[in-house]
Amino acid sequence: MINMRAVLCGAVLLGTIQVCFTQQVSLLPPVRLRFDSVDYKTTAVWNPPSNSSSLKYYLWRASLADVHHCQGIEKPRCDLSEVTSDITEWYYARVQATSSDDKSPWTISRRFSPRWDSKISPPLLRLNTTEKGIVVRVKPPRSQVRKNHRDLFYKIYVMRENGEEEELKMDCCFHKLSVKHVKSKAKYCFQAQTILPLQARNSRRSETKCIALKGIKYPLSLVRSRSVDTERKGKRNSSGRNPSCSISKVDMGFFWDFFVLLTDFCSSLPSPLPHLSSLKMNVRPRSLDDDMGQTHLYN
Repeated sequence: MINMRAVLCGAVLLGTIQVCFTQQVSLLPPVRLRFDSVDYKTTAVWNPPSNSSSLKYYLWRASLADVHHCQGIEKPRCDLSEVTSDITEWYYARVQATSSDDKSPWTISRRFSPRWDSKISPPLLRLNTTEKGIVVRVKPPRSQVRKNHRDLFYKIYVMRENGEEEELKMDCCFHKLSVKHVKSKAKYCFQAQTILPLQARNSRRSETKCIALKGIKYPLSLVRSRSVDTERKGKRNSSGRNPSCSISKVDMGFFWDFFVLLTDFCSSLPSPLPHLSSLKMNVRPRSLDDDMGQTHLYN
């Protein structure tokens, strides 16, 4: 590439002699070097210098080492997900442009923290209708987000035709909602949001998904189903529950109250029915948690 040259000309005060100087202008550095990170998939991105073409770039990670797969590349971007996988660290990057006969100065990025600077995506929604109501299936963000944030949960927004909006909370280990007691021939719209409570951060809302109903009249309730991943792993603590997600008596709703009343009734019966006394110990850890998940009632 031919180097750009600027010619500086000045005249001697007497006006009789002109003296010309030539000064070489070096290759300009890349500009706007930044980290673009979504769900901990991180890419370094920059803009090429304005006075050049057919360049190669060399990316370097401050205080650590060269990023080997980002040396001598032609595109103004490079994937840094692997080298920034420790989300507790802070990172810098610098990049240099080179031509066949010149090198630019280095451009250094601002400090980057995956934990605080990586954007989190909302979950994806899929809606279906059944004879009993609406089934909302939630596809969470990529696994790296769930791995780094065991405490995350989702907010589901239910929007009715009259403008009313209802906000529901879905724990991390449930990926399905069954919404009942919906009005016949009514239209319902849904949005979802990922919440990171310990960081007081949340994703944007997902795209709105709507569905229209036909001839359905059932009591309004909400049933949450356990995720497929949780069922396959089958990892439970001594209480019989998934260690990353708990279910309280309040969440059980009237199902738990029904079984408590049933066991109290059975325990009050006189002998000979001693085998029913074991019902109090056996019913809650397995059948309620596995078969029903979380249940809430709405009026």
